[in-house]
Amino acid sequence: MQSDFFRILIILGFVVAVLWLILNPSISNPLSVNPVILFVGGFSAPDSFGSIVKNGVECAREKWKRTSEGLHPDVREISFLESSLYEVSSKTAKIQIQELLESLQSRIVAEIAEDNIVAIISANTSQSAPTILKIGKVFNIPVLLTVATNDKILEGYDGIGYRLLARDTQQAKIIKEWYQKLPKDSQLGVFHDHTRYGIGLRNALVDEIGPLELLTFNIGSTIDVAGAFKYGVEAGIDAWISIGYKEDAIETITKKSALKISGPLLFSDGAYGEWMTGIKAKNTYLSFPKQQMESVGKQSENGNQRSDNLKPRGYSVYGYDAYCIIDEALNNLIRRGKRKYELAAEIASVACELSKKRNLYQKYEFDENGENKQASFCIFEVGNGVVP
Repeated sequence: MQSDFFRILIILGFVVAVLWLILNPSISNPLSVNPVILFVGGFSAPDSFGSIVKNGVECAREKWKRTSEGLHPDVREISFLESSLYEVSSKTAKIQIQELLESLQSRIVAEIAEDNIVAIISANTSQSAPTILKIGKVFNIPVLLTVATNDKILEGYDGIGYRLLARDTQQAKIIKEWYQKLPKDSQLGVFHDHTRYGIGLRNALVDEIGPLELLTFNIGSTIDVAGAFKYGVEAGIDAWISIGYKEDAIETITKKSALKISGPLLFSDGAYGEWMTGIKAKNTYLSFPKQQMESVGKQSENGNQRSDNLKPRGYSVYGYDAYCIIDEALNNLIRRGKRKYELAAEIASVACELSKKRNLYQKYEFDENGENKQASFCIFEVGNGVVP
């Protein structure tokens, strides 16, 4: 009963805030009136997605303030603990997750009411990114996704949502190529969680490769990962894929090593983190978005060389690129005397233009659905200090 009351209050608060913003003339403020980028992500640990992407955002803002004229927007942060969304095995957990997402929604709307939010950079996973996109659509604020890979989450958000990295179907294709290079008779077992991310990539793999031995796990549950490994060995599995996040990956490789199970192990991109530098086991791989440009800003538009000591890596390159794209699009519109509701439509052309000038870490060419046609995945061998 108390839970229902809490949810009703959140929904009513959200509706009132939306109506106030729509009716308030200040919502159409020019871009030049104290523009702010809202950055949403989890900052619970130095290697959390939010912390990694945030590093790139900070690098970009520092560089653009130092090397270019114009108005460079401030960044406001909303921290959100993603791991609280991973346990979805019970009805109670699903209700709690819904309340968490509604609370996140209310916090973002409150920020939009208080500041001149011109864009949102989302370091959210596929579990909570749809909540951010929904708000972006209501207020016509562009949302740049830097982590979420589920294929379906951009459906219905044309012209608002832009995914900077590749998606699950593209990751499944590169994993299939990796699998085809294994010995001909290799049998593949797949660990996956029950999040939108885990299920989405699992389904993409089944579409690409065919029926697979699925060994499910879930953070916080009591499933016996060691027992699942033993079952897999008895079933003839000799190659392994772990679809999940850092905690999943650590549990998987720990149990595999303890049981002295041989055969290659591939982690999906969600497992990324500095923890991988400590991996000693050979034959350990990571599927990860391809890092396309080694150096950024080495050559300006007129051909003059300029130094740039800021070198984001991993997911942080998407935070860097997202800020740069928004910053350039904002200043383009300011120079033309446009207003902020036109910013979302400017994102795609600016991203493509900056890519050609090599001012970004990745290449961008957004299609009508906001997917980056230039994005791709590749396979890294990790361990002994090596990580993308």
